[in-house]
Amino acid sequence: MAEIQMSEPNPFVRELTVYPLKSAGGIAVDRAAVDVRGLEFDRRWMLVDAEGMFISQREYARMALLNMRPADGGFVVEAPSMPPLFIAHEPPTTERRMVQVWSSRLRAWTYPAAVDEWFTQFLGVECHLTAMPDEGKRIANPRNTRSITPIRFVDGYPILLLSDASLADLNSRLTTPLPHDRFRANIVISGCEAFAEDGWDRFSIGDVEFETIKPCPRCVVTTIDQRSAQKSDEPLRTLASYRKRGGAVEFGMYARALNEGTIKCGAEILLTLRRAEADGGSRVSGPTT
Repeated sequence: MAEIQMSEPNPFVRELTVYPLKSAGGIAVDRAAVDVRGLEFDRRWMLVDAEGMFISQREYARMALLNMRPADGGFVVEAPSMPPLFIAHEPPTTERRMVQVWSSRLRAWTYPAAVDEWFTQFLGVECHLTAMPDEGKRIANPRNTRSITPIRFVDGYPILLLSDASLADLNSRLTTPLPHDRFRANIVISGCEAFAEDGWDRFSIGDVEFETIKPCPRCVVTTIDQRSAQKSDEPLRTLASYRKRGGAVEFGMYARALNEGTIKCGAEILLTLRRAEADGGSRVSGPTT
């Protein structure tokens, strides 16, 4: 497919962020392996309550204070007034438990009781750490994807894109500007107009080709300061004044990789197809799964 010629320099990847533990802090990386499930390690771990239902910042804003850093063989989790906690890539047990994230139910790996106790103490609610098995079967809502799309513990789809210009447009309407981390995007784009990502269909970064899926409907997590865990009314109140469509406040675009490869910060983004030109026309813009 021929590359679309643009009169100005191509947009590029400014930031890459991986969120290993669903609803915890992200890790900025210079490069990331990527496949159809998303960036390597992204949302591979998840906390669940006593019944196996996932928990997130929607109910427990303090999860924003769980910060992670890579370590040999795993990650280290840090939180205020807590000792560092090491989480191994591969759990030291073969035990599994049934977990639920939105409408999806599957068996996930578990961790020793001491790990669960660490999170329980910090959050003040019984919870258990789980991990998505390599063979874990969960798929994105097929109403919005053009083929079966396996996912980990993301809310809906493998990758979230957001451009600097879109955030700048929002910040121009706010009394207090907000940082990118409010929106928890995997790929932050520079060098394009505000909301240009809304019109993309297919694009490539290095040797990896991507296609967009649907706009991201935003929730209360965007109102939580990721450094203090304090809530406010913004940005949802302002976004709703100009980005509300069909009952959802949309900001950023979901996407998926069509092949395996590695992407890196600074890489150009080559747009190969716009949504208006895509075969089959526009896609359903329903709720995430």
